[in-house]
Amino acid sequence: GSVPDPHAEIREHDPESLGQDWIVRRADVTLDDFPLEKLPGLLRQAESARPPSRLTTCAIRGSAQTAGLGQVTLVFELLLRKADADKRPSRL
Repeated sequence: GSVPDPHAEIREHDPESLGQDWIVRRADVTLDDFPLEKLPGLLRQAESARPPSRLTTCAIRGSAQTAGLGQVTLVFELLLRKADADKRPSRL
């Protein structure tokens, strides 16, 4: 899925092998000045993607300057068969 915020920073980790047939891809997504009321929708979007990305970490820091905005750091992971991983773009 794509992140609908122009201030998103995405850092992908190297894929990790989980045996012969599976890999896991992880990505850290940091959203600066993100409207916090949009966070549930963003998480639903990631969960409804096919295959779904799983949220493993969520850290929220409210803005000292603007109510309702904050920095959100999310860690997503995606479990894929190795054969399918070669066909998918690298973005989660």
